[in-house]
Amino acid sequence: MRGTVGSRSYPIKLHFAVYGALIVCPLLIVGMLLSNLYVSQERRALEAGARAIVREATAAIDRYARRRRGPPLPLRAGPP
Repeated sequence: MRGTVGSRSYPIKLHFAVYGALIVCPLLIVGMLLSNLYVSQERRALEAGARAIVREATAAIDRYARRRRGPPLPLRAGPP
């Protein structure tokens, strides 16, 4: 006899699939959250580094322009 009266027996493969999903799904969710946090922190750090490089390059260009011809000239969209 398979089981008791009135109960239904499910195949062992279904039990393993449900058990595996209950273990794997939370791990995947936590992994996605942690990777999202890591990526956002790294993006902020890289953006800050890029801004610092641009700031330094702009300052160097301004210093060079002042040495060459006095005060910096404003940039224009077209010819004077």
